[in-house]
Amino acid sequence: MSYPDDFDGIICDAPALDFTGAMLNFAWVARANTGPDGKNILTLAELKIIERAVYRACDARDGLTDGLIGDPRACLFDPSTLACTSGKSADCLSAQQVAALRALYQGPRDSAGRQLYPGLPLGSEPYWGFWHTGETSDASDDVFPRFAEGFLRYMGFEDDPGERYTVADLDFDRDPPRLAAMGKVYDATDPNLDAFRRRGGKLLMWHSWADAGPSPLKSIAYYDAVESRVGGRGEAQAFIRLFMPPGMDHCGNSNGPGISDEGFDPLTALERWVEHKEAPASLLMTKTDSAGKVLWTRQACPYPQRAVYSGRGDRNAATSFRCAGP
Repeated sequence: MSYPDDFDGIICDAPALDFTGAMLNFAWVARANTGPDGKNILTLAELKIIERAVYRACDARDGLTDGLIGDPRACLFDPSTLACTSGKSADCLSAQQVAALRALYQGPRDSAGRQLYPGLPLGSEPYWGFWHTGETSDASDDVFPRFAEGFLRYMGFEDDPGERYTVADLDFDRDPPRLAAMGKVYDATDPNLDAFRRRGGKLLMWHSWADAGPSPLKSIAYYDAVESRVGGRGEAQAFIRLFMPPGMDHCGNSNGPGISDEGFDPLTALERWVEHKEAPASLLMTKTDSAGKVLWTRQACPYPQRAVYSGRGDRNAATSFRCAGP
């Protein structure tokens, strides 16, 4: 960590820790979802089909059917189950669309099959309209291609290729090593927080399981690396805690099955941790409708724990859940 003396407490929300890898994934998604005609293969029209199928397959894997996917790693979803057949042509995907969907979940790889960055998490589909497919039928209004193209043209390489460079020019074998030099400037993957820890600093991280932008798996990998470095969970959670709200978009900036960024209060939790030595055992999440009516409450638990339903009581009340796990 640079400048470990600057802050007593830090909130790190939905971080793009491996910024270079995230941009590779943005480019991968843009390439995978672009047809020979330059248009999106998967459009807004297919998203509800995909979303329904994924939540039908994955929702109950955490022990409760509640419209939230507690941990997408616990679910296996095969895009080929959505393929159109000779007797079915509605609410299904073409072979080209199935291939594109498979690539989005798979994530960027080189020709030898080496994973360069995690694919899109199951459960993030409600937010693909903004990030990946565009919110209209126009492929120019989705975010990933524009992010990736700007990065590759003017930031990623030591010598900027400039405005003629496109996502289609990226070589997933040759170019990742060429991006490494600038990655040393942009990427924040070093788990060495020793100086910050020694002076009593506290780091509260959160990253939604349904983040359709920077991968939540990267935040888990970073936390795990810190835990390994300092010698165990007890030592790590004395100064760093990671919370994984389910169903939430990147930074909570869109409406969907999870809470918005106004649905919980990590700042007060951090203040209590820093000023009163009260480590956050959970963060209360509150889901409201457009009129402000409370729909449900739930704990977000410090990773690797998760909220588990007690088996009785109101399933929409946080008091009916407890933090449990390894």
